[in-house]
Amino acid sequence: MMQQPLVNSTYPLSTTKKPSQQIEPLNDFPDPLLLNITNKTETCPKSITRDDVKAYWVSSNTHDCPESTSNSILLDQLKRFAIQKMNNIFPTRVKSLEQVTQLLDLLRLLMTKTCPKEAVSNEFLQDATDAFTMFVKEDFFYGVEELEPEVFDRFTSSLKKCISRARIFNMSMEQRGCSNMELTGKMLHDNGTFLIIEVPTDASSMNREPLIESAWKMFLNAHAYCYQDFYPMNDHHHFSILFFKLFSESIYEKWTSPLDSDELYKFIAPDTDDLGLTMRNLDYCVGATSLISFCQTWLQRSSSTNETDRTERKKRSTWNVQMEHSRDETSVWNGVGHCLQSPEEPAFKLGYGRCPYPVK
Repeated sequence: MMQQPLVNSTYPLSTTKKPSQQIEPLNDFPDPLLLNITNKTETCPKSITRDDVKAYWVSSNTHDCPESTSNSILLDQLKRFAIQKMNNIFPTRVKSLEQVTQLLDLLRLLMTKTCPKEAVSNEFLQDATDAFTMFVKEDFFYGVEELEPEVFDRFTSSLKKCISRARIFNMSMEQRGCSNMELTGKMLHDNGTFLIIEVPTDASSMNREPLIESAWKMFLNAHAYCYQDFYPMNDHHHFSILFFKLFSESIYEKWTSPLDSDELYKFIAPDTDDLGLTMRNLDYCVGATSLISFCQTWLQRSSSTNETDRTERKKRSTWNVQMEHSRDETSVWNGVGHCLQSPEEPAFKLGYGRCPYPVK
């Protein structure tokens, strides 16, 4: 019997020959491993990139349904392990996060200059700042918006100028327990009269995670107290948008879902005897700023997914709705022609950063 030729089983030959067809030699059959290869030159990723991490972290930090406790713990631990592994690929302390850390510390320092330490201790403000910084660095592992060096320098210079002129509010306090002081909601005015500090219910710290809420209150304090120290005018707006973006969906979920008990916080802020009292005092300190500032203090809490274009438009829209009443765009110079002496001049006329600005 004649021996049959060996045939590649992946590409079987038809046993029926047509007159016009010839069986090609076996050596001319394509190699299956080469079928998908083209002459096009492509650069293949050799390692994990920041964009890879960002895509996963953003999607994994938003949950439609609650997870089981064991699954949530496992996910959290594996994420921490993944971050450790990523340290070998690229540094986590990217420049943008270092910038945020420095700005947060300036917000903390400003609060220590305006809020009586007997009401809210410097140690608590430091603990809250450290905790929020940790939340930001874990949630924005891939980094946040990196400011140009000159913009970052202007931000820090503006805040430092503000801190240099800040003064402690003269507020009425009462003893509570052995070491706690409670603000009564009254601030002594320069003319010798007491002003009543009002904190809107939806702006209070009730039903909020205290450490994240403290960071928000420090931002509100700087936003209102320091607005006139920002120059050029748009820096105040840019600074505010930057901080809006730090409150991601994941951080917002933690913010609006506080623990049922404050027991754990005594290990995080050991110098704070009464956390609830401290938070109420912090509300009053920000409320005091609202009495002396022409800029709106109580901004609406919101979250951001850090999707730059869409989110920034959303934030600007939110900002516009809240602040539009501060200016009248329909009558800038009452219909009279005017030659601009400075590109900043319309901002003075329309309202400094959408906040009234005292003309120098």
